[in-house]
Amino acid sequence: MRLAYPNEGTQTHTLIVQDPKGNDIPPKLRVGPGKETGATYQLPAGKYTLYCDITGHRAAGMVAELTV
Repeated sequence: MRLAYPNEGTQTHTLIVQDPKGNDIPPKLRVGPGKETGATYQLPAGKYTLYCDITGHRAAGMVAELTV
């Protein structure tokens, strides 16, 4: 699966993909303001957590669930 990560904001963000057991799956994406990055992941069926690990961002709502 190819995951694109655009950042239309004014702060740098990261994107971590976490497996159903809570383990981070590399690569960790980092994208600056006005930039875009992406990666390809080989993910078996399941529910994954996507989040930004910059201090305070996850608590502010930068978290999502991905179902494969």
